[in-house]
Amino acid sequence: MDRKGFRKIFLFGVIFLFSVLVLGQSGWACDEPARECSVQLDIKWVDLDLHKKLIYIWGENFNNGDPPVVTLAGISLEVDSNLSNEQWIVAALPSVPEEIPYGQYRLRVSTGDGRKCKDKYSVKIHPAPPEKPPCPPPPTTCEQKCETCPPGQQGEKGDKGDKGDKGDPGISNHEKIVFSSTVNTGAKVPLSAMVPCGNKKLLGGGGGITKVDPAGFYPQMIYSGPYSGPDGDGWKITWYHEYEFDPKMDIVVYAICADVLDKIQ
Repeated sequence: MDRKGFRKIFLFGVIFLFSVLVLGQSGWACDEPARECSVQLDIKWVDLDLHKKLIYIWGENFNNGDPPVVTLAGISLEVDSNLSNEQWIVAALPSVPEEIPYGQYRLRVSTGDGRKCKDKYSVKIHPAPPEKPPCPPPPTTCEQKCETCPPGQQGEKGDKGDKGDKGDPGISNHEKIVFSSTVNTGAKVPLSAMVPCGNKKLLGGGGGITKVDPAGFYPQMIYSGPYSGPDGDGWKITWYHEYEFDPKMDIVVYAICADVLDKIQ
């Protein structure tokens, strides 16, 4: 083969290789690369309610991309979209222990096909404590009246009773002082709210937690009763939230106060 023929063959081979590379790149451009999350998912806390067959997942960036996909022990869980948002996921549990025996399992949350849109958490499933039985009805102290029984003999007259304590000679200016607010539940620390009566006397009171956002995680009320402080007597409530997260809640506290005369003027 002469030199001129070799050059023609070499030039044709270079042009063919260049065409293959250009066409190949055009074909590759049609394949969309795997999407990566702008921010990473983060599961912070998980709780299971075996009585309601629900699992509650708290964290961050759960709406980062596609709707969340939740699996437990490799089983896909149905997510309640009405109760789930960027920080909360509520999903239905499979039958326990029929489908998942008691033990330690991996929970996985992802938001689609992104390579970084996922996180995992270790979950322990153990038998749920039995639900509290309903309180028995109070004992009946009064005997049922007999409509057809003949009247019995009249008893002897009893001794005169002791003289009772003297009542308050004067109570006036009744007032119900109410305090309501939206506050944080706190995390693993007792918190209180109170209503003082000032210069008046405390006659009674009450209060409690009316709403928690998100619902389903009510703190435990550990005290509701009177107290004495620098602003006088009043009513106080105290609650304790045993979890690490700190949702908001609505509370109300009220005190019934009045002016009371200790003696007749």
